[in-house]
Amino acid sequence: MKDRKLVDVSANAGWQDSGIVLQKGMPVHIEVRGTWKVVLETDAAGFVIPEKMRPRASRIHLGSLVGVIASSPSELEKMKPFLIKPGQDFVAKESGRLSMRMFDIQPADNEGALKVIVQNTFGK
Repeated sequence: MKDRKLVDVSANAGWQDSGIVLQKGMPVHIEVRGTWKVVLETDAAGFVIPEKMRPRASRIHLGSLVGVIASSPSELEKMKPFLIKPGQDFVAKESGRLSMRMFDIQPADNEGALKVIVQNTFGK
C-alpha cells in the first residue's frame, strides 16, 4: 500500500528532514509544486563549489531540488546529493531518511519554498 506525505522545502535552509524513511530498492514518486528564488551576491571572484556539493554530473543545476537518503544526521554532509526530478519515479539506493534542499552553496539568502509530495511504501 502506498503512502503520501506533503513536505515543505524552504529555499533558505540547508538539509531539511522530510520525516520519511525510504527502503532500499523501493520505488519513490515525487511531485513538486511552487517556485523559489536563487539569490547570489558575490564579488569578482565568484563562488567555488565545495567538493561535497559538486554534482556527480552536470545534470544538477543551481537552484534544483536535491535530496539525500541518510541513516543518521552526520551522514548528510558526507553524501553527494541526487537530483529530484518532479513527476518521475526513482528507486531508493539505500535505506534511510529522505532530506531535501535547494542546490546552492549559501541558501540563507534565497527566497520561497516548494511543496513536495512524496509517494512510497514508507518504512518505520
